[in-house]
Amino acid sequence: TRTRTRTRTRTVMVRAKRVGGDDNVLANEGDDEVSDDERARGVEAVSWAVQHGLMIANGTSGGGGFTHAPISAAPTAFPRDAFALAEEVSPAFAELYDKVSRDDAFLRQTLGRAIKNDEFTAALWKVYEESGGQEGRVNAEVAVLRSDYMLDVPSGLPLQVEVNTVSTSFMALGSKVSAMHRHLAVWTGEEGDDLDSIPENDALASAADILAQGWKATGSKGKVLMVVQPGERNIFDQRLISQHMFENHGV
Repeated sequence: TRTRTRTRTRTVMVRAKRVGGDDNVLANEGDDEVSDDERARGVEAVSWAVQHGLMIANGTSGGGGFTHAPISAAPTAFPRDAFALAEEVSPAFAELYDKVSRDDAFLRQTLGRAIKNDEFTAALWKVYEESGGQEGRVNAEVAVLRSDYMLDVPSGLPLQVEVNTVSTSFMALGSKVSAMHRHLAVWTGEEGDDLDSIPENDALASAADILAQGWKATGSKGKVLMVVQPGERNIFDQRLISQHMFENHGV
């Protein structure tokens, strides 16, 4: 089975100009085909985003200015069977990555050239060696992974583009987007089959919960470190995870 394809497939992108102003939401600039209903949906999407922390820093005012994250007013149709397959193989991939991380000889062989020519990989390898390599591993380890897929044509199969072990952002905001789409389906009276076709996204809670479990495994003596960069724009994505850990686990 596949997700139901709707005739209204054009996605309306919105952005805020002035929250609370008469002209606070624009559809694609220069697009005169946006209906009143679509524009109203866009306004509701932005309002929901602001209320629920679906935000990013604007990066131009020293961290004091914020806007809603880039969002679509409706989800993109994706084959249900391909989505289910990606979910099904996820645990197997996670186990594979864990086993690879424990194979010192394999890591040295496959990463040797990258270590010599890529500063980032070299820096990570230096941390690995200075912490004792395989002998420096601790008894309790957790991993938060983000696997990226693209739908292959013509096979219709989801193909993995990459797996992220460091850049695992947008777990929190992704969960918020899913919740926003479900809200909009109810708000517009389109729930029914639409809600069944919008998968639940619990990445925020899952990531925060597993990090909290790792913290508890240390006897509550460890620290949860969030590595950020100067002028970080994605602070809400990070703060939402931190907030969940604190409110639900006391971390």
